[in-house]
Amino acid sequence: MVVGAAMLAVTVASAIYQGMSSASAAKAQARQAADWAAYNAAMARSVGERNAKASIAFATFNAGLQRMGATAEAAALQARAKYNAGIRLQIAEYNAKQIEQEVPLIWDQAELDTFNLGQQIDAISGANRAAYGASGVALDIGTPVDVETDIRTQEALEAFVVRHNAQIATARIVDAAAKSRWEGQVEAATILHEGTVQGSLAMVRGNLGAMGTLMQGYYDASVGRYNTAAKASGIEFQGSYQQNYYDDLATKYYVDTAFNVGQTAVQWYAKNYTPGSPPENNPIYGYKPSALYAQNPAAYRAISGYGSSVLQ
Repeated sequence: MVVGAAMLAVTVASAIYQGMSSASAAKAQARQAADWAAYNAAMARSVGERNAKASIAFATFNAGLQRMGATAEAAALQARAKYNAGIRLQIAEYNAKQIEQEVPLIWDQAELDTFNLGQQIDAISGANRAAYGASGVALDIGTPVDVETDIRTQEALEAFVVRHNAQIATARIVDAAAKSRWEGQVEAATILHEGTVQGSLAMVRGNLGAMGTLMQGYYDASVGRYNTAAKASGIEFQGSYQQNYYDDLATKYYVDTAFNVGQTAVQWYAKNYTPGSPPENNPIYGYKPSALYAQNPAAYRAISGYGSSVLQ
């Protein structure tokens, strides 16, 4: 009886030890699965957030480069337009001065024509006076005076015509020079305006490109955060699933242990029970078997005969 009780105790202890060890290992695996899932989810969120911030930072940097490029392009276009406009003004001024150089030549020619006219008139007058003198005609009265007056009047008229023509030619030259300057100013203004327009368009293109880059960066960051959240949730769900699995496995080990211990005790008690013996002589006195132990009805009824101190 004593040896059997000892064997029962060893068997029960071994079953309890194995069951509790298995249950404890399952519980540890459950905790490990939960901790590992939490760690991986946190790492996924951390990496995802870093990637999102990097995407935004990279997009911001590229957008800044695009704005800088647009500003540089606009400045270059305007500077080139200003340079070309200045060149066009210089060309117009040069052409105007080239035209204006003809004015002194015109007046020099007018002076020369006037001088030659005077020389011709003086020659005619001298010839007339010589002819009148040879004829014995008085030069200070009558026909000689009238002829001289007509000749000098014609000289004055022709000299006036020469100067008038010079004035007309001068006016045309001045107008041509002014036109050259005006056309140069108009073309220079057009070049400057075109440079300003092209510079503005370059800034618009740069700003639109920068906005698109920023929007793409924030979009990528949002998609990355969403995917990270989904991945972290999946990791946590998998961890929760594994934790529940190992928790259920631990519970199964507890139940199996209780069932095996109870079954062993009941089977031993069914073989070694002596009717009428007090419960303190029973090796499993005080043990609390459950309804699972009822696989042996005779032993179950025998144990239940000693009251709630033996069976609950």
